[in-house]
Amino acid sequence: MIVLQATAIAQLFLLAKAVDVKSWLTQSDLSGNAIHLLEPQASINAFEKNNNQLEAKDGWSSIIIDQNSRFQEMEGFGAGLPQASASVLYNLKKRNNKLYQETMQKLFSKDNGVGINILRFPIGSCDFSIHNTTYDETWWDWNLEHFAIDSDSEMIVSVLQDVQKINSDLLIIGTLRL
Repeated sequence: MIVLQATAIAQLFLLAKAVDVKSWLTQSDLSGNAIHLLEPQASINAFEKNNNQLEAKDGWSSIIIDQNSRFQEMEGFGAGLPQASASVLYNLKKRNNKLYQETMQKLFSKDNGVGINILRFPIGSCDFSIHNTTYDETWWDWNLEHFAIDSDSEMIVSVLQDVQKINSDLLIIGTLRL
């Protein structure tokens, strides 16, 4: 596990507050039924005070952040949404819409979840595709008269539309398999 160690000014603030690492647990039984679904776990206090300084406890790593050196800004946190993942969510929506909505809220809501705000999805087939397809399966169709997204990609679109209803700040990134 990694613990961030802040600069002197931030350390003074942190010394006055409890510094906890938060985590969530997702677990299912062998049938795929959710036992735990993004359930908050007990906080872990990873720092200890030593000579009025915060230090990572034994077994934890320290990363020193120099707030005076800026290299890049954090855009957010994300995940991939290949066809296989979209299929799991899409089929969950059909089987148990209430559980699907709860799962989506816990994943993408800024207020009631972990707030994932970046999703990458494949354009066409990828290594986690259900079927290997292209958007035009007709041989020599240079004018793309038979262009259409495949049913696997339609599931991705459906899930993305649901995510956008929950988190309108969603950044969507499409990637090609080369």
